[in-house]
Amino acid sequence: MVQNKEWIAKALDIAWVALKDKEGLSEEDIRTYIDISYPTFSVLLGNNDSEPENKIKEHLIRYLQSRLITWVPGDITGVEFNENHVPWLEDKKSEISWDFWNRYQKYLSSEKGWNGNIIGNLDLVTDEILGKLENPEREGQWDRRGMVVGDVQSGKTASYIGLINKAIDSGYQLIVILAGMQNSLRSQTQMRLNEGVLGFDIPSDKSIIDQRFAHKTGVGKLLEFKKHLVIPLTSSDEKGDFRLAFAKQAAVYPGHCPIVLVVKKNVSVLKNLRRWIESTPWGKETDQGKYLENVPFLLIDDEADNASVNTRKIYDESGNIDPDADITRINGLIREILTKFAKSAYVGYTATPFANIFIDPESESDTFGQDLFPRSFIIGLPSPSNYIGAEKIFGLDEAPDINIESKDSLPLVRYVTDYYDDIPDRHNKDWIVPELPLSLKIAIRSFILATAGRASRGQQKVHNSMLVHVTRYVKVQGSLSKLITDELQNIQHRLRYGEGNNETDIREEFRQLWNEEFLPVSQEIIDSEEFDDPLIDCNTWNEIEEHLLKSAMKTTVLTANGYSKEALEYRNHEENGLCVIVVGGDKLSRGLTLEGLTISYYLRTSRMYDTLMQMGRWFGFRPGYLDLCRIFTTPELADWYSHIALANREFRNELIYMSDRGMTPQEYGLRVRTHPDGLIVTSMNKMRSGDTVRISYAEAISESVVYHADKKIIQKNNDVYGKFIEELGWASKNIGNKEYYRWNNISGEKIADLFSNIETHEDSLKADSKLLEMYIRSRISDRELITWTVILLSGGNGNEREIGGHTVHCVIRGRLNKGDSFAGKYTIKRLLSPRDEWLDLDEKTQKLIMSETLTEYMRDKANNKTKRKNKPENPSGRILRAKRANSNGLLLLYPLDINEEINGEETTVLQTIGFGVSFPPSDFSSAVEYRVNKIYYNTEIED
Repeated sequence: MVQNKEWIAKALDIAWVALKDKEGLSEEDIRTYIDISYPTFSVLLGNNDSEPENKIKEHLIRYLQSRLITWVPGDITGVEFNENHVPWLEDKKSEISWDFWNRYQKYLSSEKGWNGNIIGNLDLVTDEILGKLENPEREGQWDRRGMVVGDVQSGKTASYIGLINKAIDSGYQLIVILAGMQNSLRSQTQMRLNEGVLGFDIPSDKSIIDQRFAHKTGVGKLLEFKKHLVIPLTSSDEKGDFRLAFAKQAAVYPGHCPIVLVVKKNVSVLKNLRRWIESTPWGKETDQGKYLENVPFLLIDDEADNASVNTRKIYDESGNIDPDADITRINGLIREILTKFAKSAYVGYTATPFANIFIDPESESDTFGQDLFPRSFIIGLPSPSNYIGAEKIFGLDEAPDINIESKDSLPLVRYVTDYYDDIPDRHNKDWIVPELPLSLKIAIRSFILATAGRASRGQQKVHNSMLVHVTRYVKVQGSLSKLITDELQNIQHRLRYGEGNNETDIREEFRQLWNEEFLPVSQEIIDSEEFDDPLIDCNTWNEIEEHLLKSAMKTTVLTANGYSKEALEYRNHEENGLCVIVVGGDKLSRGLTLEGLTISYYLRTSRMYDTLMQMGRWFGFRPGYLDLCRIFTTPELADWYSHIALANREFRNELIYMSDRGMTPQEYGLRVRTHPDGLIVTSMNKMRSGDTVRISYAEAISESVVYHADKKIIQKNNDVYGKFIEELGWASKNIGNKEYYRWNNISGEKIADLFSNIETHEDSLKADSKLLEMYIRSRISDRELITWTVILLSGGNGNEREIGGHTVHCVIRGRLNKGDSFAGKYTIKRLLSPRDEWLDLDEKTQKLIMSETLTEYMRDKANNKTKRKNKPENPSGRILRAKRANSNGLLLLYPLDINEEINGEETTVLQTIGFGVSFPPSDFSSAVEYRVNKIYYNTEIED
């Protein structure tokens, strides 16, 4: 390892400035730059280093690689509902000066070290979100509700700080951030706001609006930018939350100038906020109190699934929404505050959106207005390439039903099985921990080694944290904290003064732990093709030992809970970095960031997806030290996290599917995979509007709606379909109301072979050819799906084609996804016409199906179990498929013209073949259990 000499640090600074804003950099680009610039560096900076030139060059290259070659993979995905929305940002963008945003991105680049790729993506994301809000200058009344979903600790705060800067630039006058339920989290969020938006912080003993006492921070230190007027009525002090008396004393009200507040989700705080808004002198009087007509309001709800969701019953005995239902106070106050503005926008940010998707979109009351269902838009944020999440740490189980392959976990998880006698799973609040489990002692030593390992790599003046989360009880945390402090002091004493009467040499313990536990993992990650972090190194024991004593001596223990007098204040240790073992419970469960977290000792159990994911403070970014991180937990918890990672991946895939089909949040049902061993998606009272269903291809319809844009793949598929139809031989032709060719008694093997040769798009989640092939073959082995009917549709209004020796007219479908951001695929909303699915059934069976469909409708209408207003004119697909014999399936083939309006003319942009498959019931097919929202149940199940 090259020594961190002053001249090398200066060389890195010069190289960073030269390269950081260049997009698409490769390793070769960096090597070329260093080769050309190295002689200049040596002369200008006085390199007298005795180490070989090639070694120093390699160090410079590896460092720049780790900082510059990071990107955000994939497109921004999302769904939206644009009723009463006027697109505005593209037309308005050139007229806005963007002072706040430009200052923020300069800060991210020069002070935070973000590269051009990441900042560019943040610019795109924040534009996407801001554009889905309303133009703050738009006249009249408007209200937008949206949700942004990002991974745990993946940069959501940076995203909404960027959005706030752009919102201020564009004219939003009042911006409120709801920042969790703990003072520490609110304070941490305020600090981020101060750094990224305000540019100053004010001491707790001074007036918040008197900026004479402010000290510059973050963006405020950038000299080339002028000072901008934004008034905060909250401060970063632990007790700096919104206070009504202070706000009135300051005589500052919404509409004076831009005001930004960071407040807790606390009933008294939100009541005071509502009263302050109502006291605005220029508010309009209504029966519901003051109403502000010309103050554009943006409410950002951080951790939107926590406390914001109504957890009380909203349905009456008949199953209808009760507008007078009693709702939870925080949910009611948030909604009520939104109703105080003619112009309002609500954006919920969360990594665990499960509770939010179970909000009934029709829930509304006269007092509180509409519930917080994200009816206007849902956006999924892609995570940067260097993000370490649940999939990477815990791996994925194989899920053939949704075409997800298994994924190995990182070698960072260590199973804990020796804790039960000392910290039982079930203990009361007065439990005294008798002694530390051996696994926790090893974890403490691992933390000291991880700190020394970072120091040996040049990361010496950085924060290092260890998390110990084993109980929610404050007294038990205190008992445990004392034992950890005793153990740490013992280690420090032995390292500093020697062993004395101890039989073992603690340095030998550390050496053995490093060589046997850390070095093999470092080598494995270096050798891994998936992880490319050039700063990770296989440090020798001698390099580690050099920093061992200092790492141990600077380590402290802190208890983080509501009763602790200690505060986790990283900002007070910026010069040399804080090195701390944090023992806590609920205070560490959500939102709070532990800087430089390397070692986690986690036994705290919960059976809720969202709670478990939020407790995973170890997710995030670990540049140059991922290999030094460890998670000590139980085998059961590790398995749970792997399952949740699968459920989260599927949810994200569903969002892509929704986006491709042009669905709105109100139109498309959402589902979340449940767990077979008792895990639940979120707390049951947050899922009152959800239902549990079991889903498989059995009695399902699968239709292709996403198609490749690659001409070679299109031609290959068309050739496969043509050969398939040609080999079917003679067909009966129907030329009545529906024109089509039909083949009966086609073998299931032939259908499976067709799907084995078809290449569907990777985003064709519900019509994946490989999954269909697997399912059909598995059913054939059980003597199901052995004979099929194949129908080739014709008689459409599209172009005439010949397919497999048959002349057909294509059906026309409009392209949903348009523009460069959707390159690589074509998407339609629906392929099948409603009655195509019963074309293979005789008239008697069709009449029976229609009769049962109407009977079910009348029964459900009488019991208030359907939202249909009119009698169904088409058969229920569920009833229809139930009539099929389990030995028979139906394959519908559609010659397809996908059209798009280009220069005012309807133009065919893709000519291909689509398919629909109608599956009968199965006596053998296993189903996956899901928790689904009302929309999914009403559309996918009820229909």
